[in-house]
Amino acid sequence: MEEILTKVKKEHDEIYLKLDYLLHELTKVKKDRDDEHLLKTSKVMLDYVKWLLESHFKDEERDLFPGIEDLEFKERLLADHKEIELKYNKVLEAFNSFDAQEDYRQQLLYPAYNLIATINHHAQREDRALFN
Repeated sequence: MEEILTKVKKEHDEIYLKLDYLLHELTKVKKDRDDEHLLKTSKVMLDYVKWLLESHFKDEERDLFPGIEDLEFKERLLADHKEIELKYNKVLEAFNSFDAQEDYRQQLLYPAYNLIATINHHAQREDRALFN
């Protein structure tokens, strides 16, 4: 179990770094008013975050969850995974239908911030419960 926890912690640390980078790019590129570069860069980063999350969720559900005896906590984590997937899909949809004439913050930035906050909150919930 210790090996699994070490892997989960390492993945959380990587996710935190990638999300910070995505947030930085979303903010910086928009300040530069380069919508084309913003969409291209962010799409690549979103694809990577999706792969990272899917891999992480699969590992957790396969390796970590069988060792968690608190069913309520386990159900909460599974609900978080589903919520994150839904919010990710909303962000991806927003990027795919981006209209440069509309308010960038409402279309892309706020949904992306919401996704990042949800992922961070979920990972912190796990960290508190598993690594205290």
